[in-house]
Amino acid sequence: MSVTAINMKTLPFISKDIFQCEMFILYCLLYFSPFTYFVSLNITKERKKCKELMKMMGLHDSAFWLSWGLMYTAFIFIISIFITIIITSTQVILMTGFMVIFTLLFLYGLSLVSSYVYLHCLHLSS
Repeated sequence: MSVTAINMKTLPFISKDIFQCEMFILYCLLYFSPFTYFVSLNITKERKKCKELMKMMGLHDSAFWLSWGLMYTAFIFIISIFITIIITSTQVILMTGFMVIFTLLFLYGLSLVSSYVYLHCLHLSS
C-alpha cells in the first residue's frame, strides 16, 4: 500500500508593521502588570486580617481562596475582553480570531495573578 500526503493550508500570522505591532502588543500585555500587583497586595493584606476571623466563624481556607479567585478571574475576564477588542478593532493582528487572542490574554492574566500570589505567599512565609 502506498501513502500519499497532501499539504494543507494554514492561515499565517500576518501583521502590518513589525516594530509598531510588537510594541502595541507589548503595551497591551503590560496592562496586566499593575492589576496583578494590586491583586497580590490585596490578597495578602486580606489574608492577614481575615484568616483568624474565618476560623472563628468556622470557615475553611478554601472559602477564602475560592471567593478571591472567582472575583479576580471575573476582573481578568473583563480586562481581557477589552484588550482583545482594542487589538481586533485596530487590526494590529490580521487573520487571527477574537477567541484565540482572548484565550491567550485570559490565560496570561490568570498565570500572572497566580504567580504574584504564590510569590507573596513565599515572601510572607520566610
